[in-house]
Amino acid sequence: VIFLFSVLLRMNFDPTIPFHYDPGKNIVYARAVLEWFPLFPQYNPFFNLGEYYEYQVLYPYISALFHLLSGLPLVTSATWMAVLSGAALAVTVFFLTKEIFGNNTAALISAFLIAVSKVQLLQFMNYYPQILATTLIPLSFLFLIRYVKYHKWHQITLVIILSSLIILGSYIASLVYFSVLFLSLVIWCLFHKKDVQALIIIPCGTVLLLSFYWLPIVARHGLYEVFRTAVHIIFSTTGTFTNQSWTLT
Repeated sequence: VIFLFSVLLRMNFDPTIPFHYDPGKNIVYARAVLEWFPLFPQYNPFFNLGEYYEYQVLYPYISALFHLLSGLPLVTSATWMAVLSGAALAVTVFFLTKEIFGNNTAALISAFLIAVSKVQLLQFMNYYPQILATTLIPLSFLFLIRYVKYHKWHQITLVIILSSLIILGSYIASLVYFSVLFLSLVIWCLFHKKDVQALIIIPCGTVLLLSFYWLPIVARHGLYEVFRTAVHIIFSTTGTFTNQSWTLT
């Protein structure tokens, strides 16, 4: 019921969202994906080194795939991607909260509060790629907790896969995600030293998995150019967020 309410809320929140600036960029890049589908975006001439969506491709790519599978117009597919991925956050938060507290009431309250969160609705309205990444983050933490509790290797494999998708979904969200993940694991390993392997396996596995995406970009542009662009983006790029100047650092 909360999920369906969240879907309806987002469907009626702002009917003009596909034509805002950020949604427009998502649709443009999804169209670029379709021109070269199913090639990877690092081979796509529409994607340039340093461009916002060369390293945040998950949202436009899934929108393009949804368009191909459903036959719906690309604008409609992008709209439903935002609606469903935003509403699904209530579901992933529900399962994470239930895993932590073992309490259905706490999980339902958490799901409802995130469904009506003003921050989430504003992100949805602007089609930020953080929508999809943020939805995946509670799911990754859910499997991380289950790995710590039961030490099943398929759990840590799911964490690695989800970590890779979160990075491709939004680099800003992934910075927050990995900060929490590493801090949590470091504190845990202080008391349970045998679990230090997770602190090594998760980042190494994520890097290995993402190498299939990043190595062709390095081959296309050269290691120096990729490194120079990354440093410039991290330390020099300025923008606005809530009308305040900011840098990634």
